[in-house]
Amino acid sequence: MSRLASELVLSVCVAACASGAHASVTNLFRVLETRGIGFDAAGMSARAEAAVVAAVDPWGRILTDEDGPDEAVVVGDVSGEVLPGGIGYLSAKSMGKGAGVRVGEYLGTWSTNGLRGVVLDVRGARGLDLESVDGIAGLILGKTNEVYTVQDARAHVVERHCGTGSASLPAGFPVMVLVDGETRGAAELLAEVLRSEGGVLIGGKRTPGDSGLREVLALGNGQRVYIATRWLVPSSGSYARRGIAPDVVLAGEDRDGDERRDAALLLEDYDLSAGEKRAADMATRVGGDAALRRATDIVLGMSALYVSKEERAKGRLLP
Repeated sequence: MSRLASELVLSVCVAACASGAHASVTNLFRVLETRGIGFDAAGMSARAEAAVVAAVDPWGRILTDEDGPDEAVVVGDVSGEVLPGGIGYLSAKSMGKGAGVRVGEYLGTWSTNGLRGVVLDVRGARGLDLESVDGIAGLILGKTNEVYTVQDARAHVVERHCGTGSASLPAGFPVMVLVDGETRGAAELLAEVLRSEGGVLIGGKRTPGDSGLREVLALGNGQRVYIATRWLVPSSGSYARRGIAPDVVLAGEDRDGDERRDAALLLEDYDLSAGEKRAADMATRVGGDAALRRATDIVLGMSALYVSKEERAKGRLLP
């Protein structure tokens, strides 16, 4: 069979599967065989199944005997440090179990008296620990109201989630969340919750829009399919497939080590002012990461406009 004819048969198969027509793909193949039209039935059936799964869930797939679902239960991986200028930097490499606790530990340790802002980096982060989302929402926003729901395919709410715990940061404290095209699962949800509920700024690249909660379903032919059956929906509305657009696009490529080496030489060889030393020290720490460097600049700018509740009570309206 020609490639064009094969693609035509495949498109008919997909349409039959998707529309729920009474004529199954197997019957379609049988009719074609009676007409002497040769084709790879097994290969085409597999491609049709994969196409139907992708139409429902772009990240779903048919599982083989050796294959398994993506690891949904992973340990949270969060590190933190205070960068020059008083910027607290939290890097969440995974939003697995315990990630929220680790964020809380860092925020509880850092003194907000000397802290000027926070950058939460969830670029490339995966994991589906919803308790961590609830906890971090409470820590940063100080809100215990409903911040997102879990809905089924009929848009029925099956779970309601609220922020938990007490706030570790003052209201309106400068915070930016860094995201990219690999920010998925709980991390992607957290970014939108923090923005829609608390006005937190999002920087980086558009996220993929993977809001599905998946499970393994058995098929009648002995196969299994790994597919989304529930979806995460923040109060601002679904971001499924369209993703989350950043408030500030930080899409530049990472810089090489030249800036970092130059800054190290400045610190070593020159008598710099306090401000110059902070700038050079920052470059040695994050100079190779263009997005992070820009994010710290933005948060420092936000901190210059931030007035605490205590200062407002004293009548101070501007920094």
